[in-house]
Amino acid sequence: IRSTVSEMMPPNSCYQLGLFGSRLNDEARGGDVDIYLEVTDIERQEQQRIKRRLRPRLEEMLDLPVDLVIQDSADPLTLVSKMAKEQGRRI
Repeated sequence: IRSTVSEMMPPNSCYQLGLFGSRLNDEARGGDVDIYLEVTDIERQEQQRIKRRLRPRLEEMLDLPVDLVIQDSADPLTLVSKMAKEQGRRI
């Protein structure tokens, strides 16, 4: 996951990557992989381009559905982003 994300990010970009949701709980039976990507100094249009290209690539690689949340570090946290940061694990 890390190398795939790294390949899709602009050169010299700053980001944090994490997993959250049911895949972190061995007793839960989640159907997808929840990935949290916090970016810094990446324009919104570029964030959307990354999401459009990255999500299908991760799904193909993992052979599982992927829920990709991208959060700009300068923006207020969304509810999902807050949960991902509090309950997730950095990878």
